[in-house]
Amino acid sequence: MEDSDLIACLYPADDDRQTEEAIRMRENNYGCRESTISVEDEEDTEPTSYSGLQLTFSPGLKTSQGFMIGTDKNRCDIVLPRLPKCRISRLHCVLTFDPERRLVLRNFSQYGTIVTYNGQGGEKRQTIAAKDDKGREKRQYFTWILSGREVPKDVQKIVIQIDKIKFQIIVSKHETYLDLYNDHVDLFLREANADNELSLGALGIQSTTSTAQQSGAHTPTSQTPIYIDQWNLGSGNFSIVNRVWDVSNRSVYTSKEFLHNMKEPEWRREASIMNQVSRLSNIDQESLTILCQSLDALNSVHEDGTVHRDIKPENILVHSRIPLHIKLSVFGLSKVTADLQTFCGTHLYAAPEIYTTPRGTYYTNACDIW
Repeated sequence: MEDSDLIACLYPADDDRQTEEAIRMRENNYGCRESTISVEDEEDTEPTSYSGLQLTFSPGLKTSQGFMIGTDKNRCDIVLPRLPKCRISRLHCVLTFDPERRLVLRNFSQYGTIVTYNGQGGEKRQTIAAKDDKGREKRQYFTWILSGREVPKDVQKIVIQIDKIKFQIIVSKHETYLDLYNDHVDLFLREANADNELSLGALGIQSTTSTAQQSGAHTPTSQTPIYIDQWNLGSGNFSIVNRVWDVSNRSVYTSKEFLHNMKEPEWRREASIMNQVSRLSNIDQESLTILCQSLDALNSVHEDGTVHRDIKPENILVHSRIPLHIKLSVFGLSKVTADLQTFCGTHLYAAPEIYTTPRGTYYTNACDIW
């Protein structure tokens, strides 16, 4: 039976004993109920032998930010142990909701957090500081989306890694009582602070200057996106192309990965050319509207069994500009048949098959697409 109060469960990932000990800490009794797995194991996607923590809307949170994770026993809902050579902040990261009611994880720590989806995306992201136009320091907190339609259905295992601690998170699904669950989320968001910025003192992390002095590393000025492969779109001698999605903003992209036999100057030259072409080939909204309406009209013509055979700009009439509306015209060469042999049309716009189809054979209504 669905529990509208249940948000998610945390379990030790990969039989991790340190994580199991963290879950059993007495400090984690506040706001998090102990849980055991009650679902069947499916191809090692879910742990089966360890207890975990249930994250629920009641009895409430220690901070308005969400379920705070870190070593601070007074301010964290999920308290982590101070391990030897520990690289866990007092307020390390938080599980919360975004305005679209999706469960997200937001990193607050300079030490960084790792989230993997079916083993992909294991890149650490740290809190970084950048300055705005007025020289004011503004911290950038990386966010991972953990639930919602944007997370691909084939993602079965999401793991949150904080230093040596690794949680597998299983987000509760709400279908029967979705409206009630959404009410809980909306109340959660209303009670949260409108401004998610925490002061440096509250976070217990150092400024960019002191971090650089200690680590000796260059501090980036912006967060690099993390992309997760969904499926392969194609491949060639020099590269493979995949569909990928951004874990922070749900955007979907095409990713081209060059193979080892392509040298860096070659792929940089190709990327430069593609960038120039992208800037030159942007279709404005008006052209796109005309194209869509023309295709819609042509589809209606073809459904009636008619082939136009003389599609060209002169035969697309603008009925109105605001709103933009066009009409397909001049059906003098049209024919209602599938047996098309006649050499016709306008030379510049006629399809190649009209010129090359041998005698006794036919071309199809695909000539209108050309």
